[in-house]
Order: sequence, then structure tokens, then C-alpha cells
Amino acid sequence: LDVHLMIENPFNWVDKFIASGADMLTLHIETIKPRIFRQKARRLRSKGIKLGISLNPNTPLSRIQSVLDILDFVLVMTVYPGFGGQNFMASVLPKVKALRKIYNKDIAVDGGINDAAARKVITAGANILNCGTYIFKSPNPGKTIRRLKCL
Repeated sequence: LDVHLMIENPFNWVDKFIASGADMLTLHIETIKPRIFRQKARRLRSKGIKLGISLNPNTPLSRIQSVLDILDFVLVMTVYPGFGGQNFMASVLPKVKALRKIYNKDIAVDGGINDAAARKVITAGANILNCGTYIFKSPNPGKTIRRLKCL
């Protein structure tokens, strides 16, 4: 269970989410200092937790470079966090491509992902697609998921 914590002071809450069954945590780099993340990562890993960092569309890759070596995945937001159903921001594609050149683990994308956007982010280097609205508002979610898996 991946818990995406779009909150301030996420380390005040991680133990509660772990106790509730989370085994993956995604934290926004905009809400933490890389130095603090690195310090806390050791304790979380000892509990078997997989760690990811998320970054907003306007946050440069340089903000996460100092922690890439301790991450299990990176989540690149392709919309600004806040609500579902937003339009995919193609301006984020160069960031996904640049990240893939320096990072060989999982790269997820989240925001406005549909068939067309999925093709673009996969080509750029993403291998995990978060497609909430596109799937759940689809008249046939199963068919939509199968179609996405074939891209």
C-alpha cells in the first residue's frame, strides 16, 4: 500500500500510516529537507518501508539529486496537487526524460494520465502510471486498464 503524503511535516505522521498498513511512502520534496529525509530513511527502511519522493511540476530535479541513491522510486507530478481530473502538463516531459538518464529505478507519473499522455510519459522514461480519474470515470474501467497495459 503506497501512501502519497501531500502534507506538511510528513514525518510527524509516517508511523501512523505504517501502523495502518502502509509499506510504501511517497513524500513531497517541497515539504521536507533532503538532509532530514536522508536521516529518517534509515529508520523507515529498517521497518521494511519502500521510499519515494514526489516533485511538483515546477520543482527542478536538482532538489532530489542528493537522495536519489536511497529512493525506491520517484513520482513526478504532471499536474499541481490538489484535485483529480486536471489536464496533463506536457511541459513536465523533459523532466521525466532527464530523470530517466540519471535514475534506473521506478519512475511514476501522476496527473492527467490518459492514453495519449501515457504514451508520451512512457516514451520519456516513466514505467508507473497513476491514472485515477481516467480509470474511475471510464465507462469500462477494466477495459481502460487493459488498454493502458498494452501501451
